[in-house]
Amino acid sequence: MRRPRSSASTLVRRRARGGALALLGVVVIAACGPQRRSDPLRGRLIVLDSTVALGEQLFSRECQSCHPRGERGLGPALNDKPLPEWAIALQVRQGYGAMPAFSPDDLSDAELNAVISYLKAVRNAVPVVPVVRR
Repeated sequence: MRRPRSSASTLVRRRARGGALALLGVVVIAACGPQRRSDPLRGRLIVLDSTVALGEQLFSRECQSCHPRGERGLGPALNDKPLPEWAIALQVRQGYGAMPAFSPDDLSDAELNAVISYLKAVRNAVPVVPVVRR
């Protein structure tokens, strides 16, 4: 006896679900690197871009308690996050483990993009090196 064929929409949903699970696996593997990837941000990041400034404010309000200043807190270090922007956005929207999901009602798309811009600015910041005097 032959199995009935699945409809095209069912196949598309199954493939999309499988792709989403595979993508989540990649995100989890990439996020499970060393606890500290580089020195934490020291001092104040000089922000000249208004989007980055908004991202810094939102990060302080929404993320700082778990991801403090690039050092490992409850969440992983973010000062050298190796994920591309779309993967960070996916992880913020979906949540994972102890990290809650942030819906568009919690954090708009523009606000999420501002936070990602801030994370990129932190990643690209030149670390402060202490001057040793002899």
